[in-house]
Amino acid sequence: MNKEPVWRGEPYTKKNWKMIRIEYYAVTVLNKLPWLEKFIVSLLHHMRILKYQRQSKKLSKNKDIVDVDKIFLVEPKKIQYLSLKEFQSNRDKGKVIGGDWDLLQRPFEELDVHIAFKERFLEGKKWESTIYYQRVLDELNKGKFLWDCKNKSDFDNRLKKLEILFETIKNNGYKSQQELQPKNNPDPTKLDDEVTINIGRHGDFLFNDGAHRLSIAKLLNIPKIPMKITVRHPEWINLKKQILLYANDQPSRKVYQP
Repeated sequence: MNKEPVWRGEPYTKKNWKMIRIEYYAVTVLNKLPWLEKFIVSLLHHMRILKYQRQSKKLSKNKDIVDVDKIFLVEPKKIQYLSLKEFQSNRDKGKVIGGDWDLLQRPFEELDVHIAFKERFLEGKKWESTIYYQRVLDELNKGKFLWDCKNKSDFDNRLKKLEILFETIKNNGYKSQQELQPKNNPDPTKLDDEVTINIGRHGDFLFNDGAHRLSIAKLLNIPKIPMKITVRHPEWINLKKQILLYANDQPSRKVYQP
């Protein structure tokens, strides 16, 4: 293992931190005006669903984009490396993107958050003693808003929720986003919140998003969990075509097509 933990891949599309801060402060103001908050939240929720439906319809018509909403049951232990670029599941899903983002350079289990989860949940250490905790606090102090957290208090509250999540999965098993949705009023936009992976040029499964849940699954030795594919490398697409051509000449063989 390296002496220093590795960090997440660089965002493929740069984040607008100024806009994120504005949105956060807008939510803070709305929290003080319950009558207005209920209306705004309902309106934004409706708009998100319409946007999700339009995007899904558009993607379904694009023959070059495949399996955008297909869920694969994957062994967590097979996710050994990080994607060097972090793609947005709602914007980039189904795309074929070239580049060196698929180089096997950053092991997932050397990711600072995974190390922190191991130290906290298996070794009983305090969050404050982890490099992950110190790194996130440093980013918050620089003005970044992570997971709707703007300060130490917000982050501490989030970590308490992650501890509850760990115990829930440990006691009740790992649930897909579909299973977690209320049956009477499901939110289709939440279905993209599965752990997401990218497929590298040689068919490697590379972590893209959902580090907390993947870390928990690894630590609890869960056999398989639901995952979605966000981006595929063009060289993998070409390789898969060659494999399928070969498979057509071997009718008794079945080829897995991620």
